Amino acid sequence: MDAETPTSPPASGESTTVGSAEPPAPVGVSEHPSAGDKMEASLEAASVESVSPHSFSSDPILSADSSSSCPDGDAAVEREALLAQNAQLRRLLQQQASELERMRAASRDPRVCAEPGDKKASKDKEEPVAAAAAEALKKEDELTALRQQLRGVQDQAIELQTRNDRLVVEQQQLVESLTREKVERLSAERHSLAAAASAASAEGRQRLQQQRLEIAENAQNQLREQLTLARQEQQQQLEEAAEAARVAAKTKAALDARLQEAQEENELLRRKAEDLEVSKRGNWKREQGIQLSDESKRGYVIG
Repeated sequence: MDAETPTSPPASGESTTVGSAEPPAPVGVSEHPSAGDKMEASLEAASVESVSPHSFSSDPILSADSSSSCPDGDAAVEREALLAQNAQLRRLLQQQASELERMRAASRDPRVCAEPGDKKASKDKEEPVAAAAAEALKKEDELTALRQQLRGVQDQAIELQTRNDRLVVEQQQLVESLTREKVERLSAERHSLAAAASAASAEGRQRLQQQRLEIAENAQNQLREQLTLARQEQQQQLEEAAEAARVAAKTKAALDARLQEAQEENELLRRKAEDLEVSKRGNWKREQGIQLSDESKRGYVIG
């Protein structure tokens, strides 16, 4: 609250008698759109869709030569944790909206002194001023906590995007390395089997070599199909990572807008508290003037 403005003494020759005046009208409260409606609009614009994590299909040929597994499961878990934290922030913002609505409803009904000189009415007017100041301090603390949570969500989103990019690159390198090695091995085996089949003189052995050659070709075709599926799944994961980044950006924009609205509501509450304090001081000064005027009149009548 601002410091109380000192009152200057009356000038020389100026009468201290104050005429009776009507009590001022109650301090009006300007009507604003409901904070709950603003909150619902922001939350609906930044609604977060849950992203289902996908992993590569099991590849018996790739797993036969490599025991390293793709660590995309950890990234999926972190993505789910980030979405859960976004939902928690959404609930916190809804609580903030209900608190702001309650404070605005309380500020719409200021208590005004019934008649000048009534000390009990003056005491009642101090209660909404103190309550408004306490609520303003509480909202400042809640805004600070909300900013810290927003920074944490932003850091987690950046870290998750970085890990997703790194995992995609590692998976692509692993698939290409294993595929190249398998293709080279199967190609060498196929050439070897073809040379052995052409050099075999016995018809039975030649037929057996031909069967082995067909098996090798079938295995190579299966490997190519698996490589195609792996590339399709990799493309899908890239699209999901991009979608997660877009959702994080929308959530950040919604939280920034909510912070701005909360700051504006806090500033409005602070100004209303100051207006209540000024009104209380004016009523007190007016009561003092009326008491002095009554005493002067009584002294004049007695004299």
